[in-house]
Amino acid sequence: MPCQTLGKWVRLSESGHLIGAGDKLVSASDMTYIRTVEGWLFLVAVIDLFSRQVVGWSMRSDMQAIGTLDALRMAWFRRRPAAGLIFHSDRGSQYCSHDFQRLLKDDDMLSSMSGKGDCWDNAPTDKFVGAIKGRQTLRSSVCHTSPSHG
Repeated sequence: MPCQTLGKWVRLSESGHLIGAGDKLVSASDMTYIRTVEGWLFLVAVIDLFSRQVVGWSMRSDMQAIGTLDALRMAWFRRRPAAGLIFHSDRGSQYCSHDFQRLLKDDDMLSSMSGKGDCWDNAPTDKFVGAIKGRQTLRSSVCHTSPSHG
């Protein structure tokens, strides 16, 4: 994954991680829900903060941690980041789970989590989620998950 100089240091989270000139690579993730005819669909997205590309994702009918694990695995296999990548998320139970934190550690990634009540430090993923929900609202109030509903 490429890296770019940001010019100045920016506090990323309560965990003390800073991004700036010469820093390690950073990805961010969030989970959202989408209303469908068949029920709720939970989408997890992982975004490369330099390229702003979605590099991993998972869609499931439940909010279990396996969705975050699947999205992280996809991002890792697609990008094969260098050791030390900072992975930023909110403090959701899926990201705090033992399995998720172990996967980060096993793949030499550093966990960074939002400050308590801090709604600004995960803005790139929130922007992506807002775009997805905005498109859904423009098209219709619900969507289909099965391929037979073109």
